[in-house]
This record gives sequence, structure tokens and C-alpha cells, in this order.
Amino acid sequence: MMRRVTVKETVWNKETRKAEHHEYEAMFHAFGVDHNEFTEGPGNYSTAIVELSDGTIKNPNVLDVKFIDGTV
Repeated sequence: MMRRVTVKETVWNKETRKAEHHEYEAMFHAFGVDHNEFTEGPGNYSTAIVELSDGTIKNPNVLDVKFIDGTV
């Protein structure tokens, strides 16, 4: 069951040397898990698996995702 979502994304712009905030729509597939490596070990966090209109799959942090409608 896929649902439409909006995803907030922050991207570093090398030319302006500033963070830019973008928002895009995608289709939600499932929840997932990712991690960051630290010297003390991995730090796990929840993610969403989303598909963009061109078929690209992204794995944003779950806190950056908002459902915008019911089931499809």
C-alpha cells in the first residue's frame, strides 16, 4: 500500500556555501533503518523508503517525511 508523502531535504550548495532546504513529493513504500558510525559504535535511526516520480529511491530520515493523503 503506497501513500503520497512530502519529504524535506537539506542540501549543501558549494557555490553559495549555504544549506538549501528543498521539499519534494514522493511515494512511500516502507519504513527502514539506517545508521551513522561513531567511535563508540553505530547510532541507528528510523527512515522511510520513498520513490520519486523518475523511479529514484531515497531513504530520508523518518522525521523529514509527512503523509499528505490516504492510501492509494
